[in-house]
Amino acid sequence: MVLIKPLSHEWVVCPRDGSFLVPLGSMGAAPDLCGVAEFYCPRCDEAFLVITELRGPDVSGKYNSEWTDNYSWSRAGTVFRFNEMSPPSCFGNRQWEVRIRNLRFHVQGFLKEREKLELLCPPCLEDGCPSISLGLLRDKEGRSYKLGWCTHCQLVSTYTHDIDYGWEGIALFVWEDNCRFRLRAVIRRRGAGFIDNRSLFQLAHQIPLPYFT
Repeated sequence: MVLIKPLSHEWVVCPRDGSFLVPLGSMGAAPDLCGVAEFYCPRCDEAFLVITELRGPDVSGKYNSEWTDNYSWSRAGTVFRFNEMSPPSCFGNRQWEVRIRNLRFHVQGFLKEREKLELLCPPCLEDGCPSISLGLLRDKEGRSYKLGWCTHCQLVSTYTHDIDYGWEGIALFVWEDNCRFRLRAVIRRRGAGFIDNRSLFQLAHQIPLPYFT
């Protein structure tokens, strides 16, 4: 077993190849109970269940969650095979069966969403609300970008498609008073492709204007 070490609450890397893991869900821990967090590596096609335990209370009376162990599944044909010898002792047999079913369900949900080649209403990268699709744009390198306008935030969310991770948000653009778009924020991607800021600055001049003028 290779223990997963989190870079942060959102960014966790695969212990096999260093790829960023996709977070699938989590269940918090109560005192003296285990919590769990689910992750999936789309490049290794391997799922991970991370066990957390509450430690404390400290002098201030607070409990702190600590990653203590993780378990993995690898695909064998059409199903995931448990890679370890035995499940964690903090779960009963029934609880463990439920966790396994949930993990498999969440992995299948991610894979289904990843296969979608069209993003009809890209969610706003600022508040998560559905946005108005502005269609696709291509840069000089041939990369395709899906754009969405959020009427509430007055921002354009920009997505690109990765073969392993599916649609990923990469940037936010804001409409300025001088009738042009400006790059407001760059979103860190889990996919392998690298898009530099220069390409995003050039993309700002390609966003269609009739929707806002």
